Amino acid sequence: MNKNIRKLLGGVAVAMLVSACGGGGGGAPVAAATANPLAGVWGGTSTSGEIVIALILEDGQLLSANVAPASNSVVVNSLAFGTLQTSGNSVSSSDMRVYTPTGTAAATLAGTYKIGSSVSAAISQTGATATILLAPVSVASYDYNIPATQTAATGAWTGSFNNGTGSVVVNSNGTFSATTGLGCNMSGLLRPRDGGKNVYDVTVNFDSVQCGVSVGSATGNAVIDVPSAGTRELVILFRTTDGAGAGIFTVYQ
Repeated sequence: MNKNIRKLLGGVAVAMLVSACGGGGGGAPVAAATANPLAGVWGGTSTSGEIVIALILEDGQLLSANVAPASNSVVVNSLAFGTLQTSGNSVSSSDMRVYTPTGTAAATLAGTYKIGSSVSAAISQTGATATILLAPVSVASYDYNIPATQTAATGAWTGSFNNGTGSVVVNSNGTFSATTGLGCNMSGLLRPRDGGKNVYDVTVNFDSVQCGVSVGSATGNAVIDVPSAGTRELVILFRTTDGAGAGIFTVYQ
């Protein structure tokens, strides 16, 4: 996995896709009437020493990845999905699910936030709790408030899928094809999300047997950032519609 991933959104890394690690739907919901005050991309760390990157959609959906730095790369430890609710300066979720290479587990989230400044929250699973500390990412490499375009996503991208290799080709009409080093071939749609923000909605189709999951469809979201001069990074995060798998492509132009 390319070390540039560490630079995603101002020095915070994201990378990974956990196939066969569980996950229920994410991506392509109807826009909420009132946007969640935390909508945007956040980065930071966890008390277990991991790097955390989190995309929060306008309807409160959370898609996040925890990674551990390694020599010239990062190792994806887990993905998390859920729906965030806010009240006053409190944030919570009762439907979190965390996915690792060995399985999936239900979780809850509870903490506090300051709009445009910080999030501090504990994610609790049976027998384990970790605190995440997040801040908005730098607009130097990614700006949530600039509308995504189909043109920006079009082209061939190469990099990683999970902790292996992967590539994606996006066509000008939003259709795409993807392959992984594990021999999993995918296709789908990647199009700008309604609402005028810098986020894409993604639908994915694949052979469930070939790709090692129980169902051959998934939904998710994607962002494009500029980790370094002359390099663009496409991160696609999704989970299968039956909750049996989740994953991430981190690919570059």
